[in-house]
Amino acid sequence: MAGIIPKEQIEEVRVRADIVDVISAYVPLKRAGGSLKGLCPFHKEKTPSFNVDPRRQIFRCFGCDKGGDVFRFLMEYENVDFPTAVRLLADRVGVRIQADRSERRPEGPDKRTLLNVLEEAAQWYHQTLLNEAAAGAARAYLNERALQDTSVENFRIGYAPSQRGALLRWAKEKGFGQDLLLAVGLLAESDRGPEPYERFRDRLMFPICDEVGRVVGFSGRMMNPEVRAAKYVNSPETALFRKSNILFALDRAKNAMLEARTALLCEGQIDAIRCHEAGVLNAVATQGTALTASHARLLRRHADEVVIVLDADAAGEAAAVRSAEAFLEVGLAVQIAALPPGEDPDSLIVKQGAQAFQEVVAGAVSVIRFQVQRFERKGDLASDAGRQRAAKALIEVISHAENEVQKEMLIEEAARELGLLPAALRAGLARTRTPYSLERSTEVVARPEPTTVYPPEEIGLLDLLLHHPEVTPLVRDHLPIGHFTHPDCRQIADCLLAPESDGPDGLLRELDSRDADEACTQLAIRLQTDPSKVRGIEFSTEEAAKDTLLRLWRKYFEAERRRVQQEIRQAEGEARKQLLMESKQLTEDISRMRQGWALAEPILELSMPMPGSEG
Repeated sequence: MAGIIPKEQIEEVRVRADIVDVISAYVPLKRAGGSLKGLCPFHKEKTPSFNVDPRRQIFRCFGCDKGGDVFRFLMEYENVDFPTAVRLLADRVGVRIQADRSERRPEGPDKRTLLNVLEEAAQWYHQTLLNEAAAGAARAYLNERALQDTSVENFRIGYAPSQRGALLRWAKEKGFGQDLLLAVGLLAESDRGPEPYERFRDRLMFPICDEVGRVVGFSGRMMNPEVRAAKYVNSPETALFRKSNILFALDRAKNAMLEARTALLCEGQIDAIRCHEAGVLNAVATQGTALTASHARLLRRHADEVVIVLDADAAGEAAAVRSAEAFLEVGLAVQIAALPPGEDPDSLIVKQGAQAFQEVVAGAVSVIRFQVQRFERKGDLASDAGRQRAAKALIEVISHAENEVQKEMLIEEAARELGLLPAALRAGLARTRTPYSLERSTEVVARPEPTTVYPPEEIGLLDLLLHHPEVTPLVRDHLPIGHFTHPDCRQIADCLLAPESDGPDGLLRELDSRDADEACTQLAIRLQTDPSKVRGIEFSTEEAAKDTLLRLWRKYFEAERRRVQQEIRQAEGEARKQLLMESKQLTEDISRMRQGWALAEPILELSMPMPGSEG
């Protein structure tokens, strides 16, 4: 018996197994805007119709209509079931699968509960910083660091009280038990007694958010310099928080990254916050840990290039090169910005202003040029032995490049910098990587015609939720999930509108976790990969959402009126009189809704069911 693969291991494989890496090993892909294209491996074609979306980690062929996530690709390509696909990918990305062979696993707190605890804690820490007398020293520290009030608000910086038991008293008021606080890392087991202790006390608190802006952990800076403790303490590894998969401020920076196709990496939270204050909105920071391959893959979903800004000392320079190698391994272009000696982004911006930092970023050089400059400063390029050492170091960097095109570009640049022939550097490459491929059946497959007709208003609203997620709060507030009449549309909408939703990027993961049927999953893929149906500049996405909401509510009221009219024909006496009044009210509601949002909104509010109702 193979046993059940735990969900957290499946998610770890999903995060590490970047879909571009996996599919590129089977299908040659070329960049086409924000996605990649190639010839479909599932049917014969001469013009590429096979698309891979690195941001949402999905693929779709517009010819044969196959699509899905990285697991689905391997299942289709290798003709294997889901557990086998997970294990194949786990071997590829170095995840050790330890299947649970028990028939039932003990259930801990669910994801929604854990996220709620962390969100409430972030609010409490933030309000403590703003309002409590005990946080005076923390407020003074922020003033001394000249952090803007808007940054404190936007990044929800907080303060963990120094008093013992403060967290537990707050948790008791909220109804959170110690098991929940331990599960999210706010409490820690003690080796000095049976009672756990508060992990964060007398610390400035920086909430750490996932890609969609949900709090998954904290980083706390010690306020009292006389206390013998680590200056910074991060949340431990939990079901929600994995340092290797988290970049501080990514939720706030990803849109700017997508627009510029460039990410800026710095070292600390305050560095990243200061960059945002300076207008560098694509800045993120690592969590006090070395950059990992998962970090690199995470950034590649949003950018084609990374600018590294680390401390201007020997350790910082070495870390920059190591980070550059990790980025090269996933196909990102890399630039390194050299800060003035003794400065970091925070100090430079405070002392010399935003423009000085922006000039440093604009002056970033390639990783090859950066390495050559390091050797030049040491005088190594003046001797043959030094040039050989430099060449060896550059070859090591180049060897990390993901593909042959990138390697060749780096070789040509390195040859120019060192005054060598490119052939000499090619010969010196220590290792090569040859992508493997397998012969596949290429029988012609006609694109299947859709067999299900979905309500156009429901498809239109799902299109808005997927391509314009800024309308999600409006839809969540004004439409019960039960007003989606088709079960596939209702399932997708429920995934997108749930309070703990990962949004469009996590839709397929959520459908998988709910065991959605094949038709529902394929509808989600088509909606995600088709161009948005909302185009033009004559109206906003909010207006489009309001119009669609009105259509769905009118459809609901009309269905209710038909139901009431059918019941009228069978009713007598007082019951008939009540039904006639109800029918009249429904007719008036429909008429008012046809006159526009301003008149319809009170009807929507009055007609909204209580939480938990299906309408």
